[in-house]
Amino acid sequence: MEDVFTVLSVARFTKEKQLHLLVDAMSFLPDMHLVLVGEGPEKENLEKRIAEKGLTARVRIAPWQDPAPYYAYADAFALVSRYEGYGLAIMEAALRGLPIVVTDVGVSGYELKNDMDILTVPATVNAIAGALARLKDDTALRETLGASARKKAQGMLVTEEEYLSRYRQTLMACTTEQTYTGRT
Repeated sequence: MEDVFTVLSVARFTKEKQLHLLVDAMSFLPDMHLVLVGEGPEKENLEKRIAEKGLTARVRIAPWQDPAPYYAYADAFALVSRYEGYGLAIMEAALRGLPIVVTDVGVSGYELKNDMDILTVPATVNAIAGALARLKDDTALRETLGASARKKAQGMLVTEEEYLSRYRQTLMACTTEQTYTGRT
């Protein structure tokens, strides 16, 4: 897959991740490859969809493992979930300076802003394919989004000492507040 624009997605293979939308988008992007890193109950359905659409040469499923080498190799990152708690994979991609296409979930919107740090799209095949094509065709946009996302993500990093200090402060605040006993 060298010298081919490669999109990465790192996720559990479950229905809410909507990875089938990324696979379907690849049908409209013949000059791109997609790598899905993960495991889960939707793996067989994804494999079947990839085969049915004739995408086995351009869409690869890699079993769950440390995704660092994949982030290093990818040209862009995409996560098109229905919902996310936080979106750690989005932040991992941001820390590596990858341009990101994402649905409005997790850290998108409140930590990373549309058209500044990421491209936020509706969960439709056309919107996803359009955003990925835009990234592929616009080197300056890829570089700008990737650099901005990286800067934002790096600004959110804290040392272990800072993290533990904040954790202690939170625990102390919880123990000094009045406890609800269930009685009125």
